[in-house]
Amino acid sequence: MKRFFLQTRTSRLLETRNRHKEFAIKMLQLSIETENISVLLEKAVLFLKPALNIFCCGIFELTPDGHDFLTKFNAGQPAVLGKKLKLDADTDAYPGCALASNELFMVENFTTESRFTVPPVFTDCGFKSGMCMRLGEAAQPYGIMGVYSTDHSTFNAEDIEFFQSIIQILMSAVIRIQAVENLKKSRSDLSHIFRIARMGNWEWNLKTGDIYWSDTIFQYIGIPKQSPSIILAESLTYPDDLKRVQNTLKQLYDEREFVQIDYRVVRPDSQIIWISNEVKVIKDNNGRASKFFGIIQDITERKTTEQTLRESRQQYRSVVESTYEIIAIVQDNIIRHVNPSMERITGYTPEEVVGKRFAEFIYHKDLRKAYRAYKNIDPNLLFRRIYRGRLKHKNGSLLFCGISAGSIMYDGQPAHLMTARDITEQIQFEKKKEQLFLQTLQKAVEMEGMFNATRMLLEEKAFKPVARRLFETCRQLTGGQFGYIVLLSEDGTKSEVQFIETGGLACGVEPELPMPVHGMWETAFHFDKPLVENNFSTSRWARGLPARHVAIENIIIVRLEISGKITGLMGIANKSGGFTQNDAKIAQTIGDLVAIFLKDIRMQKALGRSEKRLRQAQKMESIGTLAGGIAHDFNNILSSMLGNVEISRHKIKSGSPIHENLLEIQRAAHRAKDLVNRILTFARQSESTSKPVQVSLIAKEVSKLIRASISKSIQIIEHIKTNAMVMADPVEIHQIFMNLCTNAAYAMKKSGGFLVVRLEDIIIDENFSVFHGMITPGAYIRIAITDTGDGIPPDAMDLIFEPYYTTKPLGEGTGLGLYVTHSIVKECRGTITVNSEKGKGSCFEIYFPIIKDIKEKTDEEEKKVPVQIGNERILFVDDELQLVKLGRRRLESLGYQISGRTNSIETLQAFKAMPAL
Repeated sequence: MKRFFLQTRTSRLLETRNRHKEFAIKMLQLSIETENISVLLEKAVLFLKPALNIFCCGIFELTPDGHDFLTKFNAGQPAVLGKKLKLDADTDAYPGCALASNELFMVENFTTESRFTVPPVFTDCGFKSGMCMRLGEAAQPYGIMGVYSTDHSTFNAEDIEFFQSIIQILMSAVIRIQAVENLKKSRSDLSHIFRIARMGNWEWNLKTGDIYWSDTIFQYIGIPKQSPSIILAESLTYPDDLKRVQNTLKQLYDEREFVQIDYRVVRPDSQIIWISNEVKVIKDNNGRASKFFGIIQDITERKTTEQTLRESRQQYRSVVESTYEIIAIVQDNIIRHVNPSMERITGYTPEEVVGKRFAEFIYHKDLRKAYRAYKNIDPNLLFRRIYRGRLKHKNGSLLFCGISAGSIMYDGQPAHLMTARDITEQIQFEKKKEQLFLQTLQKAVEMEGMFNATRMLLEEKAFKPVARRLFETCRQLTGGQFGYIVLLSEDGTKSEVQFIETGGLACGVEPELPMPVHGMWETAFHFDKPLVENNFSTSRWARGLPARHVAIENIIIVRLEISGKITGLMGIANKSGGFTQNDAKIAQTIGDLVAIFLKDIRMQKALGRSEKRLRQAQKMESIGTLAGGIAHDFNNILSSMLGNVEISRHKIKSGSPIHENLLEIQRAAHRAKDLVNRILTFARQSESTSKPVQVSLIAKEVSKLIRASISKSIQIIEHIKTNAMVMADPVEIHQIFMNLCTNAAYAMKKSGGFLVVRLEDIIIDENFSVFHGMITPGAYIRIAITDTGDGIPPDAMDLIFEPYYTTKPLGEGTGLGLYVTHSIVKECRGTITVNSEKGKGSCFEIYFPIIKDIKEKTDEEEKKVPVQIGNERILFVDDELQLVKLGRRRLESLGYQISGRTNSIETLQAFKAMPAL
């Protein structure tokens, strides 16, 4: 019997092993054939369930954030698909404990397990035992695979061994598929890069024999796209170079990791081209070469140039040795070769020069210019003049030389061919010629300048175009490279950069940006003649330039004067060789012309502003007449509303909802009455009444009022962090909030968004005040109204505070909201700024100076005054019937006898007829 049981057990064991072996072979075949990870894992769980004869098999995929498991694939228990398990790999939670280890974790009984915390979903699904193991590498795991049974202690040693082998097969397959996908993506990216760089790449898989050529290679070689092969590559290689290429690749296969081969290729049209082939070998885990990867570039032009240079080297040497000019080859800033003319011109022998830096022989004040010119040598130009500068002679003297340079190849490496020609006598002659020319030109400029100024005055109506043309004339006559024109403010303490002329000057000073006057500018303002500085880098002003300003070598600054008053400056900078006094005279003449035209433009602008103010005054007068005509009728309506509300309030118990509603109506009516008075004040341009106001209370009130009138898709957010007081008219402050919040809500009416109301205290220093309307430094309250709407168009930013300007459609806006807001802010000694970006919203910021904390009386603080009662007869007269009825009810409630009339003539006749009544 014992033998029978032993045979039966052995038979079952063999049967299990055979079944496991059969499933492992199928799993291995599946992992080889499948190229998609999801498909592979989905089939794997379906294979593994019958192979282990278990209730459920599943894979828990790690979520992208790495915080949870997601049941991605499942066989046997569909209810758990898509469920999330909290990942806690640092504790004893199951199955997260398997994530940090490469070991198998098995639980024989989930209900009694004490080593791990088991999620409720396992017991809810009826699992009694199970085992799991990590899928993927520890550095980048995919997830965890687990198998579960409804019986306790189900898994034996054969099951465990089989499960581990399946995990290893899946891990290898996942890594392989990911590698293939990454390779495809890399190949696509690389092809795109090579296509832009006009280079070609190729691959040769030594194990499979597969060869890949990019499209660029076929274009270089001039053959149609086809399946590449070694035979095709060898047939295209120039016969004399084939053996050398084969030997180089053999060395790469045996011992080296990277080679670079230059060889010739014969195109189908018999044209021979040179290519540079950079090849890298990729080895497997055993250190054997598995793949070649190469990059090909057409270098025919470079090879042709090298060949030409080699062939002409002897001729070049003979020419170089006999010419009178200095000829030197400079490589990596070091002189590699120089001809005998170096000694004839500078006194240094070739032996004293070779091996030293070329900069050692340049005058130190010309080093920056020489270095910049050397760096800007165009490698595509064979030879060109780069600059004129001074070289040092061995005896200590200086000599002017014209230096030219070009790019060449020297000993197979890039280098520069430099020539230097002694032009000292030429410079002296040019200076004499320049003096004669400028003396003649000066008179011509003065006469022609006045003529051009008159002509420009007739042709142009704007300052900048004319000033730009005059400035360009000055730049050409003086030889300067760039410059600027600066206009002073009326008090002469601030300046405004009108334009900077260089065609792309890198400078931290932005056009039309107010800035303090100091440094070199301040000196020029007080200098009664043109300021000339030819060694700017060593001057006392060199450290006062704005950030990112272009390097200045020399400069001329002249004053712009109108009737003896300085109105600005004009500067010209960076003339090769430095400025002369004649340059200064030319610049001053042009500056005088700019000042004359500026005076005319300012007179025209002043006249235009006067006409505009006159038209504005006429508009305000018309508005005042219209407002005064309707104010009486509107105030009668408000008086009727206020009287009826007050009577109703006294008849209803205080604290009831209706009483509170009537109180709100009364407050709104008082606010409307104040607004009517404000309209009259604005239209007639009279002074408003200011008093201490707590801005935060008005901000909260406006937020509450406007919340009920805007779309539900707009959310109002309040960040009120101040209870500071400001000196203003509370009605005006209320009007500011209403105007800005209404505009913000209008900008978001289509798509909704956030309306943010922010109040906070800040301290403003002098720098801030200069760039924000010249307000006085000190303690301020900052009001910021921000929306996430469409933003303000850039072309409208300079016009939004102008009266009657609006971007809203006809009938939706008057164009007075922001104008009134701006006027109120200025009256309160504050300032307003706006930042807006198209499609991202706008932010209006208002700064009011804070006053001492004075308590403001609110509408709730009503004075308790005794009510007068009586029984006399009263004749009540008003032209509004509603007010007559209101007055009668109020006085009759106090015991009086009332006789009401609306017509003054009838009232007088009735009084004369019955005076006793």
